[in-house]
Amino acid sequence: MNTFRNFFLKHLDKFLVIIILISLITINYFVLYKYRLVFLNVLYLPVLLAGYYSGKRMAILTSIFSVLAVILFVIFFPSSYIREEESLFDFAINLTTWASFLILTGVIMGILYDEKEKKIKELKEASLIIFEILSKYIT
Repeated sequence: MNTFRNFFLKHLDKFLVIIILISLITINYFVLYKYRLVFLNVLYLPVLLAGYYSGKRMAILTSIFSVLAVILFVIFFPSSYIREEESLFDFAINLTTWASFLILTGVIMGILYDEKEKKIKELKEASLIIFEILSKYIT
């Protein structure tokens, strides 16, 4: 189990790219066009994974990559995402709002990861100090 975890963490960036691309391809081909913007919320999962396991930098990069990948899909397949009765301005507002919240989620998850790592470091230092004190009392 540890070897799988280490392998996963070592290649997390590659796994995230694959997850994002597979998600977009699946959404593009299997979801009805009027629900595609709703299903883009699936891309929060790779951002959360990146933030939880790798920190702020990876979470922000994952969210930015997700947004850029979606924009490329919209550019190459505009009729798949933009409905005929929907104005381009409304679509742009919806996409911008989604992208903003995705990037904000990446930032917040990264901050939480940094705080978690700081607490772990403090606990390790405190336990070392306690062991030093105990070793002085024992001898």
